[in-house]
Amino acid sequence: MRSVFEAARTLHVRACAVVDADLRSITSDWVRYLLDPVINHDYQFVSPVYLRHKYDATITNNIVYNLTRALYGKRIRQPIGGDFAFSSEVGRFFAEQDVWRPTWPATASIFG
Repeated sequence: MRSVFEAARTLHVRACAVVDADLRSITSDWVRYLLDPVINHDYQFVSPVYLRHKYDATITNNIVYNLTRALYGKRIRQPIGGDFAFSSEVGRFFAEQDVWRPTWPATASIFG
């Protein structure tokens, strides 16, 4: 994600959309629906609400949504969704955060 934020900042984009790599049903309308609120209506972040079969996205619907609701009191339907759009301001904000360096020494090994 850091590379996406950095690229958006370097290219001076007004908005950027990110979609999961494994999507099979994506259309050009998806891109338009994600970017339009940012470009034309001054939204800073856009995340879709999906209409899914009740057995699709079972981890999101039955575990992550409920856990997010219990912990934070927020009704975020897709808390781990990989499709979203953001404004240049949001991209710049995240690119500048001091969270992108590793939390362990680069020479450390997880195997001892």
